[in-house]
Amino acid sequence: MYFYDGREFSEEELDNVIRPIKTGEGVRESRIANTLPLIEGPTVLDVGCGAGFFSYLIAKKHPSWKITGIDLLEDSINIAKEKLCLPNTHYETRNLLKKRFKPNSFDCILFLETIEHVDEPGVFLKEFHGLLKPNGCLVLSTPNAVSFQNIVRHFGQSINRRLAAIKNEPRHTGTHLEHVAAYDVFVLTRLLDRNGFKYEKHNYARFSVPLSRSKWINLGFMESVAKPLCDDVIIKARKTRPRL
Repeated sequence: MYFYDGREFSEEELDNVIRPIKTGEGVRESRIANTLPLIEGPTVLDVGCGAGFFSYLIAKKHPSWKITGIDLLEDSINIAKEKLCLPNTHYETRNLLKKRFKPNSFDCILFLETIEHVDEPGVFLKEFHGLLKPNGCLVLSTPNAVSFQNIVRHFGQSINRRLAAIKNEPRHTGTHLEHVAAYDVFVLTRLLDRNGFKYEKHNYARFSVPLSRSKWINLGFMESVAKPLCDDVIIKARKTRPRL
């Protein structure tokens, strides 16, 4: 059995999840499609890489690049090593703040769907600033705090029941149950600016609506109609001198 995304998978189930990544079909998913063009090489660090989906896609698209994927969850890294390893990928279980890389080591750092999991984002951004080469870039994505999905979640269900359930939530799942912050593009840009990064561009991805309490569907056409209300915000920033 494999543990991924907060639950156990058989090998067959996991292979079904990974198959669209390996065949290239997954590249059409809007969060992936809107993120990949922002990434620069040839040395890339994928922080919070999970099972290595993005690392694999970048490595496959750019065989001459070197992609390093790190995550705190050993189960996820084991999946990446077994299922999504290429000659130009390297995966390891690693705490970036305890086992540091050498300064000026990377052209691009990815922090995808991860900043919402950390208590002190500024600490990570300062570390990224030191790890990036001069003029290197950071590509970051996170659930959009002002998305239609987040707004709808506050209706049609018991808020008090959800609040009471928080104390019993499982830990170390790598899922939304560990989100400790929410950001929109303005707050992200301000946070980046305070830590030595210059905003370059941003985009949005996915627009989910509920069919039931537990089932959501993505309305692709809404991604262009109501961008600021999409599920995810993606932002690219460039390393500059920190402001004094």
